[in-house]
Amino acid sequence: MSVVKCPNYKICNSYLKIVNEKVNYGNDDNEVNIECSPMLDDNGNYTILKLSKPLPVCSSCGIVYSDVEDEYQSKCLSFVDNIECCICLQMGDGVSYPNCLHYTCIDCHNRCWFGPTPVELEFPYPDIKHLFYTTRTSEVWKKDAKIRKWIEEDSRLEYIRMSQWESEKNLRNCAICRS
Repeated sequence: MSVVKCPNYKICNSYLKIVNEKVNYGNDDNEVNIECSPMLDDNGNYTILKLSKPLPVCSSCGIVYSDVEDEYQSKCLSFVDNIECCICLQMGDGVSYPNCLHYTCIDCHNRCWFGPTPVELEFPYPDIKHLFYTTRTSEVWKKDAKIRKWIEEDSRLEYIRMSQWESEKNLRNCAICRS
């Protein structure tokens, strides 16, 4: 078992943990079981997704960059040092668009592809937040007024964020060639 950084690590901060490698020599199928896990956040929370097909990027990048033409290779972004961002015109480290070879700074790339930084609501009971996320569908949580209010507000904010992200599809096109 080995752990490697996602090729897009500068964007997603994710690791790929190769759990089991099996090569079938009779055909072109290479079976690699991979666990994708973002780095732990300040609260020690993370998710692990088990995959059965070889992906060169983590599951987060696979989802975000899923509409690019070459299903696998284009998801690996290119990184360069010291470019002028075509959006903010500042000098800094750059990352390519998935559909072309133009570069933006990492901050502009993240804003265009992931939307504005989401507002995080403080969970009403921080000490049991992990327990809530592991048993979210339990009927126990529906009885607590503070948690019901938190769920409603969190859902409302997520709807607004997703609506805004959907309305900003044009930002995910290259600022130079529009691809």
